[in-house]
Amino acid sequence: MIRTRSAFVATVLLSIASALALTAAPAAAAAPEECVGALTGTHDNVVVPSGAHCEMSAAMVNGNVLVRAGASLRASASQISGNVIGQDSAFVCLQFGSQLGGNFDVRGGALHTTSGFDINVMVAGNARVTQNAGLTFIDAAHVGGNVDVSSNTGTLEIEFNTIGGNVKIADNVVPPVYTGGPATPGPGGCGVPTSFILQVGGMSDIFNTLPASNMHVINNTGSGSKTVARNTVKNITCVNNDPPFVGGPNTADHAVGQCF
Repeated sequence: MIRTRSAFVATVLLSIASALALTAAPAAAAAPEECVGALTGTHDNVVVPSGAHCEMSAAMVNGNVLVRAGASLRASASQISGNVIGQDSAFVCLQFGSQLGGNFDVRGGALHTTSGFDINVMVAGNARVTQNAGLTFIDAAHVGGNVDVSSNTGTLEIEFNTIGGNVKIADNVVPPVYTGGPATPGPGGCGVPTSFILQVGGMSDIFNTLPASNMHVINNTGSGSKTVARNTVKNITCVNNDPPFVGGPNTADHAVGQCF
């Protein structure tokens, strides 16, 4: 009887241990789905492999989208719950009512392409574009967090946005000629940029609404025109920006430096 009870206890303990081991073992994460060419429907995480192009249309991504070196993404009327990340990408573009639940963080951008987002795009987190030789285009969008456009060498157009956080436009080398993609969604295009219509190139009108936040426009060089005007902001600072530079008028509680 004692042996039987001991065997029963041992069996129970073994069963419990096995169950705990199974519970503790992490479930294998599904591999990201590669996008080469068209993508619609519902997906988890998506990766655009190096050198490929992903044309996302009316898609739903429950996780993140990663755009690798030399690759490109154009997402139209799509919903992405996580982040969009470009790693030395050719261009990354959200347009036409796309919604992003996380951050837009893009490093890189080729000449004659456009990176950014346009026309009723919503970005819940932060937006950053850096090291872009093409057009950095943030237009007619809603950004919940901060906007950082820094260390780019192409045309900048940041206008008609409602931004919840702070804006930094710094250390860019603004060219005298337009460096972006076409106005229509041709190769490298995103939305309907107007820099090539309004002026030869440079930093087109930067005007946005961020009444409770701050804007810093600092250390932007290059021979392209630079206009920072019609912004509604709590505090605005514009210093060490090379001419040609127009710093206003802006609506701000405090204005420092070249902006007024």
